[in-house]
Amino acid sequence: MASAVGSIILGAVSIVFGGASAVYNADRGRYSANMQQDYLLRQADYNRAMLDYGEQQRRLELAAMYEQNAYNMQLAQMQEARYGMMIEMYGLQAEVAAGRYEIAGQMAEIAGQRWALQQEVYDWQIATIDWEADFKEDQARFIEEKGSLARALFGKETAALLARERARMAAAGVSIGEGSPVEVLGQFGSDRQFASDIMEYETDIDAWEKRFEKGQLLNQKNKVRFGEFGSGLDYQVSLLDYKGDQLDYQDTLAGIRQNAFEANMGAAGARLQQGLLASQRVRIGQGAVIDLGKYQTQKRYADVFTGMQSSVYGNAAGAATVGGYLNIGAAFFNGLNSYYTAKNKATSYNSRYAIGGPA
Repeated sequence: MASAVGSIILGAVSIVFGGASAVYNADRGRYSANMQQDYLLRQADYNRAMLDYGEQQRRLELAAMYEQNAYNMQLAQMQEARYGMMIEMYGLQAEVAAGRYEIAGQMAEIAGQRWALQQEVYDWQIATIDWEADFKEDQARFIEEKGSLARALFGKETAALLARERARMAAAGVSIGEGSPVEVLGQFGSDRQFASDIMEYETDIDAWEKRFEKGQLLNQKNKVRFGEFGSGLDYQVSLLDYKGDQLDYQDTLAGIRQNAFEANMGAAGARLQQGLLASQRVRIGQGAVIDLGKYQTQKRYADVFTGMQSSVYGNAAGAATVGGYLNIGAAFFNGLNSYYTAKNKATSYNSRYAIGGPA
């Protein structure tokens, strides 16, 4: 009987400790599942925060790339505009150079016309000087002829006067063979000869003056010839200057063409750079769309994964709780089983050894 009671007591104690153990194990399992779920939620929040941080950083980098692209685009546009202004400037320089060359050609033409006019003037001056020189020579010859005729006439007048004087003296009965009458006549003839010499001298002086004026005209003619020669040299110098201006114009045009070609190449490069930057901007936008899709996909995956893990850990916690209660039931039934087993053993023992029995 004591053995049966002890078995019952041990069964009850087993039921109590088994239930307590099952409750404790179920609580620890639920606590562990809750801790794991909390850790998972914290990790998921951290992952979302990192995703958001990465997305913000990506957007900042994207904005910086857009701003840099826009700056480069503006810079390329400014370069194209600058090259366009340079091309216009070179065009104006070419127009100015062409204008200067045209003016140089007009100046050369004017110089040629002036030289031709000067040649006409010089020819007219030379012809006039030659005519005046010939006129002076004619005047000198006329003076000489006039003087010669005057002296001849003066000689005839002298002869006539001497004859008349001799006739007068002879009529007066004066002997003119010798003595003072002859001296008087001789002196008279000498005086007339002296007057004739003076007339010849004056004639020579007047003729010399005319020929001197002729010589001055010839000197003036030489001056005109010298001026004509200098005018020809000036015209040749003008032609050389014009040829030099032509060479300078060609050299200037060559430099302008080279600079314009380089400016056109720079403008073409700037336009090409703009095209590349526009393509880069498109690629940046496409990459941004792809990165945004990745971000959204990762975020959805993180949310789904967190929900799945949370459900798994929630189910684990519930399973731990149910398992604890099942363990309690199992312990209870094990205790009952032990109790009834002990009781059956005690009854069988009592019946076998006739202990107790019906009253």
